This record gives sequence, C-alpha cells and structure tokens, in this order.
Amino acid sequence: PIASKGAVALAGFVLIVLAWPILSVAGTGLAAQLTTGSEGTAMGAFNASTALATVAGTFASGPLVRMLGYRVVPLLALAGLIAALALS
Repeated sequence: PIASKGAVALAGFVLIVLAWPILSVAGTGLAAQLTTGSEGTAMGAFNASTALATVAGTFASGPLVRMLGYRVVPLLALAGLIAALALS
C-alpha cells in the first residue's frame, strides 16, 4: 500500500510539473488577448493576482491543513474553483 501511494504521489507531481508551464503561459496569453484595454496592464494585473494567490495559498495552507487535515484539501480546491467560476 505504501509503494502504491508513492507511485500515485509521484504521478501527481509529474502531472503538475508538466501542466503548470502550459497553464501559466496560456493564462498570460489569454489575459493579453481578452482585455478591452491595454495588454500590458492586463498582463500586469494577471501576474500580480497570480503572485498574490501564490503567497496567500502558501501562508494559508499550513494552518488549514493543521486544523482540518489533508482530507479537506480537495474540498477546499473545489470551493475555490466554484468561487472562481462564480466570479467569472
């Protein structure tokens, strides 16, 4: 069982490593293409919001996992996805 959990974790890590650059580049490109204003302003706002989300997630994740446990992580991710879809 431990070996299979390790394999799943490794596969998930590889998937994230492969997907992250694609998402990052595509997000920046879409911010530039879909803006009605300045492309530079849109890209700056996108990069600033991404940086802010990274910092907030880094600081918030430790205490949340400590209080709620790792089993809640997918539920919090789903809540974040629903909130993002509602705001879009």
